[in-house]
Amino acid sequence: MDLPAVLRLADEDIAANGLTERFRTEAADLFAGPYPTGADVITLSRILHDWNDDHCRRTLGHCFDALPAGGVLLISENDFSGKTVYSELYSLFMLLLCESGARERSESEHRALLDEVGFRNVELIRSDGPHDLIVARKP
Repeated sequence: MDLPAVLRLADEDIAANGLTERFRTEAADLFAGPYPTGADVITLSRILHDWNDDHCRRTLGHCFDALPAGGVLLISENDFSGKTVYSELYSLFMLLLCESGARERSESEHRALLDEVGFRNVELIRSDGPHDLIVARKP
């Protein structure tokens, strides 16, 4: 799911790799919604840190609305501790390139946003790499 101009590129890549039977694309706006339905899992990879809390709530709300009961939201972002040098430097970088309020968020900040829109059973999975994963379920 993305804007039409991005989907044209994605469709070309999907076809070039012989994956048209496994993937489909659908146009939708991150903030305007609604998101396509029919999936049991939605993945947001390095999306939320680009936006302020209000935009994150809107995005997470659209994810919640698109998922069925029992559906899962996967959020992959930089280290959720918010205390690494990389995390701090990336937050400074985002101050220059993103909207006001965009930043690396801690696990507790993500949990609060997810709770506000209705997600439950939130689990953090730490990785050895630069990205962690939050798994949230729609009741």
